[in-house]
Amino acid sequence: MRSALLIGTPNCGKTSLFNLLTGAQEKVGNYTGVTVMSAEGIWDLGSTKVLLQDLPGIYSLEPSELPDERVTQAKLKEPLDTIIFVADGSDMQTLQRSFALWSTIESSLTDPYKALCVITMRDSTHLSLPEFSMPTAWISTRDFHARALLAEKFLSLPDHTPSSLIILPKNATPDAITQRIDRIVLHPIAGPFILFCMLGLLFQFLFSLARIPMDAIEFMVAHLGTSLNAYLPPGSLQSLITQGILPGVGAVLVFLPQILILFFFLLLLEDIGYLPRATFLVDQLMLRTFGLSGRSLIPFLASFACAIPGILATRTMNKRDRLITMLAIPWIGCSARLPVYVVLISALVPGSSSLKGLLLLLLCLFGLMMAALVSTTLGRLLPPSDSSLLLELPTYKIPHMRSLFRALGLKAWLFISHTGSIIFFISVAIWFLASHPQGLATSYAAQFGKFLEPVFLPIGFDWKIIAALIPSFAAREAMIGALATMISFDAETPHLTALFPFKTACSLLIWFALSCQCFATLSVIAKETQSWRWPITIFCAMTLCAYFGSFLTYQGLGLLGF
Repeated sequence: MRSALLIGTPNCGKTSLFNLLTGAQEKVGNYTGVTVMSAEGIWDLGSTKVLLQDLPGIYSLEPSELPDERVTQAKLKEPLDTIIFVADGSDMQTLQRSFALWSTIESSLTDPYKALCVITMRDSTHLSLPEFSMPTAWISTRDFHARALLAEKFLSLPDHTPSSLIILPKNATPDAITQRIDRIVLHPIAGPFILFCMLGLLFQFLFSLARIPMDAIEFMVAHLGTSLNAYLPPGSLQSLITQGILPGVGAVLVFLPQILILFFFLLLLEDIGYLPRATFLVDQLMLRTFGLSGRSLIPFLASFACAIPGILATRTMNKRDRLITMLAIPWIGCSARLPVYVVLISALVPGSSSLKGLLLLLLCLFGLMMAALVSTTLGRLLPPSDSSLLLELPTYKIPHMRSLFRALGLKAWLFISHTGSIIFFISVAIWFLASHPQGLATSYAAQFGKFLEPVFLPIGFDWKIIAALIPSFAAREAMIGALATMISFDAETPHLTALFPFKTACSLLIWFALSCQCFATLSVIAKETQSWRWPITIFCAMTLCAYFGSFLTYQGLGLLGF
C-alpha cells in the first residue's frame, strides 16, 4: 500500500480534499487548530490503495512548542513516499504564501520522494496560473470530478527530484471586494457593533423561526402519546412508553429546530469567511486584556456548541495557556444548556420572542464573561507566556449550500443519535424511580429528592428539580426530559413551565449558567491533564459559585417582593 501526506498552510483546503478523496467527514474550519492531530483514511484508486494522512496546517518549519505544528514537522523527518502539497488559490497573495512554505519544505528534504501540488478554490478565483516545475492540479473540492483528475495525476507521478517551483513575477494584491468589506467589519468601532447585532439576530431567530416546527413536534408527540394510550392495554408497558420514554425523549427533540438554526448560522458564517473575522475581533477586544493569547478564542468559540471539542482544540496551545483555557471553558454556555435555558426563559417571559432572544444572548455573554474572569484570575497567578495568534483571514466566498446542508444533516443525526440515546435510557431510569414502589409521592425519586430538599430549599429547588438535576450530569439537556417524565405522573402540574415560579426559574437559570453539569467534560479535562485534580477542583468551584449565585438570586428576588 502506498502512502501520502497532505501538507499545507492552515485554511488551505486540506481537510476538504481529504474528505473528497477518502469519503470521510472530518470537520472543516477556517481557523487554526481544526486539524490538531493527523487524520488517516484510505484513498481507493482501484488497483492501488493509498494511506492518506491529513496533517495539521503549518506556516513554517521553525521549531515550535505547539503540538499541532510539531506533529507535521516530525512527519517530514520520517521516510516519505509521496507529498501532496495543498495550496490555497483564492488569490495570488495567499498562493505565494503557500509556495513560500513549499520552498522551505523542499529545501529541508534530502531523501527521494514523489510530490503533487494541488491548488484549491478553483470555483472562487479568477487567477491565471503559471506553469510549474512539478505535477500540479488546480481543482475545486466541491467538484466530484476532481477525484478522477487527482487519481490520474497521482498514478502518473514521476520520481521527484527537489527543485524550486517556477512562479511568474507578479504583484500579489489582496482581493478588492474582501478589502472593502473588511474595512467595515474589522473597523474598531463598527466591527464589534456588527458582531453583537449578528449574534443578537441569531438568538432572535432561535425563538421566532423555530416556533412553528417546535409546535409541530410538540403536537406530534402529544398526539402519539394519546394514540398509544388508546392502543396499548393499561399496565407497565403503557406507563413506560407514554409516561416515561415519550415525554422524556419528546421534551428534548422539540428543541432540535433551535439546535439546527444555531448550527446553520455558524456553518453559514464559516463558509462565507466571517467566522475568522469574529475571532480576530474578539481577540482584539477581550483576550489580550485577560492575559491569554489569541489561540484561546477558537476553543472558546467551539465551546458554545460543546465544551468537549473546545477542550480538545486547546492542544494547539502552550502548557500554561492550555491549562487556563481548559479550566475556563466549562463556564461558557454550550448548546446543551440551550433546551434548559429555553424552557426557563419561556416560564419567565411568556409571549415575547424579542425579549426571549435578548435574554438568551445575555446568558451566553454572561457565560463568556465568567470564563474571561476565570482566565484573568488564573492568568495573573501564573507567569505570562509569549504565544501570539497567527490567523489567516480568507477571502469572502459564496457558501456552497449542498455542503452546508450535508454538514447540518450530520450534526442533526449526531444530536439525535447521541443525545436521544442518552435521554432514552435516562427516561427509562427516571420512569422506574418515579413510579416505584407505589407512585410518584412515595417513589425512589421522591425519597432521594426529599432527603436533599433541606439543602436546596434556600435556592428554591423542590425535590422534583433536585431529582432531575442528577441525570443532567450525563447530559445537561437531560434535565428537561427527566422533569417531563416526572410531571407525566403528576396531575397537579399540567405543563413543564408550570413547575417554575419566577424566583425559581431565575435561580435555576443562574444554577445552570454557573454549575458544571457535565461528567463528560470533566472526564475529558482529566484525560487531557493526566490528572483528576483539576476536574475535581473546577467541579467544586463551579458548584459553590452556582449555589451562592442561586441563593442570592432567589432570596434577593424574595426580598424585592417577587
